[in-house]
Amino acid sequence: MKGITWETVREIGLTLANTTTGTAWGSPTLEVNGRRFAGVPVHKSAEPDSFAVRCDFAERDALIEEQPDIYYTAAHYENYPCVLVRLSRINRDAIEDLLRMAHRFVSAQPMKRGARSGARNQTRREQVPKPAIATRPRFDGIALYEAMDAERIERGFSWRQVADQIWAQSEQLNRRRRDHPISPSTLTGIARRRDCTCQHALFILRWLGRSPESFVGRTERRFALPQSGPDRRLRWDLQALYDALDARRREQQLSWVELARQVGCSQHQLTGIRTARYAIGMKLAMSLVQWLDEPAARFIYAAEW
Repeated sequence: MKGITWETVREIGLTLANTTTGTAWGSPTLEVNGRRFAGVPVHKSAEPDSFAVRCDFAERDALIEEQPDIYYTAAHYENYPCVLVRLSRINRDAIEDLLRMAHRFVSAQPMKRGARSGARNQTRREQVPKPAIATRPRFDGIALYEAMDAERIERGFSWRQVADQIWAQSEQLNRRRRDHPISPSTLTGIARRRDCTCQHALFILRWLGRSPESFVGRTERRFALPQSGPDRRLRWDLQALYDALDARRREQQLSWVELARQVGCSQHQLTGIRTARYAIGMKLAMSLVQWLDEPAARFIYAAEW
């Protein structure tokens, strides 16, 4: 059977709207409206037979956490919003999902002045909505990192030990599933990114014994997280969150664009929740539950995965 190559990626990518091929530093790319969303990496830190797709940092962390044999990053790419993919480990269906995600991510970004003339001459694209005037407190990723660091110092732990402790909260589940453990760099990277995936945030909050709302300045008892034993792991139910958003949006007769403006994100960030493979950013998740005026715990459960 023929293996997966860049040509496979190219063939799938060209089925997406407004996609063309291009080159960057002499290497082939896929572009939407003249902006790169996938390509063959050229830096020596990337493994041979890989390709890269654009995504936000939270999505990258989630993909690597879920399937580290397929997805990875490398030193040169650490500070770029992309994930590297091993061609030998991925199938066509997963490539299609991945390219659609990258295509949406790049399409949602505002056009830069001086963009290619071909893109400039096309029908005016929807602009990324500006945050609503009546802003709500945002989830404080730096405060989460600082709380974790303070607890680490008080217990006399290294970051490796913190990662091990956080992962050991679900030790029975870990033995059964043999999932890839959380890494110290995932934890320390929160200080730089000021955010993390909504799923990783739950691991950390469980270890700290705090609620998500305590990092937006609210400490009422109703915000407490569900209880979870060593055979479970706290997870966000993203489908339930999407359904609640969609129902409330319809009640208020809002379009997705109008809802995005109220929340302070892009339309694609909202509609993409329906098909999110694993996680969204914690800041976005908390902005959504605040808009719904619901406790985050309503959308969090003790899972067996």
